[in-house]
Amino acid sequence: MRLPISFIIVIHFSLLGASAQQKPAFQSSFSVSADLLDSVFHSERGFFDSIMAHLDDWKIQCLYSRIDRRPDGSPNIKTYRLNRDTSFLYSSRSTHLPLAALSYQRLQELSFKGVDLYTTMITEAAREEQVPAYNDPRWGDGRPTIGRYLCNLLLFHDKHSYDRLYEFLGQEYILQEFFRSRYDIRYAGRIQEESGLSASYSNPINFLDASSKIIYSIPERHNKKGFPAFSNGSFPGGADVLTLESLHELLCGLAYSDFSECRHRLRIDGEGRDFLMKYMSQKTSETDFPLFSPKEKKHPAMARGLSEFEELRIFHTGGVERGQWLESLLVVDSSNNIEFALSFAMVQKEELSEEIINQFLSDLGLIIYELEQHRERKVVPDLSPFIFEYDK
Repeated sequence: MRLPISFIIVIHFSLLGASAQQKPAFQSSFSVSADLLDSVFHSERGFFDSIMAHLDDWKIQCLYSRIDRRPDGSPNIKTYRLNRDTSFLYSSRSTHLPLAALSYQRLQELSFKGVDLYTTMITEAAREEQVPAYNDPRWGDGRPTIGRYLCNLLLFHDKHSYDRLYEFLGQEYILQEFFRSRYDIRYAGRIQEESGLSASYSNPINFLDASSKIIYSIPERHNKKGFPAFSNGSFPGGADVLTLESLHELLCGLAYSDFSECRHRLRIDGEGRDFLMKYMSQKTSETDFPLFSPKEKKHPAMARGLSEFEELRIFHTGGVERGQWLESLLVVDSSNNIEFALSFAMVQKEELSEEIINQFLSDLGLIIYELEQHRERKVVPDLSPFIFEYDK
């Protein structure tokens, strides 16, 4: 359902007075105001009222970032929040982008060894519970590489690729790097395979050149340091968890990494940024490889209504997992000079069907998009960094 333009304009002008302390975007804290999202949610009768009545017990959170450009083209990002719930969230699909970004950072660190996106990667097993991987059947020649695992993960949430990248990084590196970068994100194990104590042991890996000669080897690693606390001093234990704010911040920081003010705290160069953004936004119709079935296709709920607009490009991560909805997306409309980020999380309750939640999230994406269509921009943004040549 799309709101009438007259309603959007009224909401827009009634909220111009919302203010928040201005701070550099995407550093240790957001410049946040709750007024706008609170008004949007209260303005919609019916299901939105039902959502507002359960902000706490359904652990509902929403973040909306408006991006305006300064005269020099740099982004001025203001984030609005609906409800601040400090609960840790789990959704394996929402952890895929952070793991992919961290994998690219590690790949850059190994470039001096001759390892890149296209180097053959053979995963071995050093103990009984570990699973080796000698091929990737989703690609024509079956050759496994970091680049292909990243494509599999970003395009359709492939759990096998998640596990291979987890082993490439190792538990200790994952935990320590997110702790260093102050993202409240924690991976404690693999998705498909046995974890627990065995997850602290990472498979040995060999990288091969074109003649199948080993050019670099990573031995089995064991995390003896345990799990660090989150930035607020809390300790979620040995579980795969993250906060909505960290996911939202990581997505925006990656998207706007070419501006020092919004520098993401992972060390990823421009080539890596473009690779990750491209495959996060590539559509099924634009993909020949990797091979995957329609059942494996990503189904972002917040982008369902927005996908009707051909001029939009949507950079999406997240989904529903174990009763929790957790989605984050960046929307770019190069025809209308629009760019904004939107993230949402809630705990699914039995009284709500999946279709009702999907419809609500689809409407939410459309409402924010229409707000963006009718607000003034003093500087026309250069959106060329979000335009990519897709695989087909």
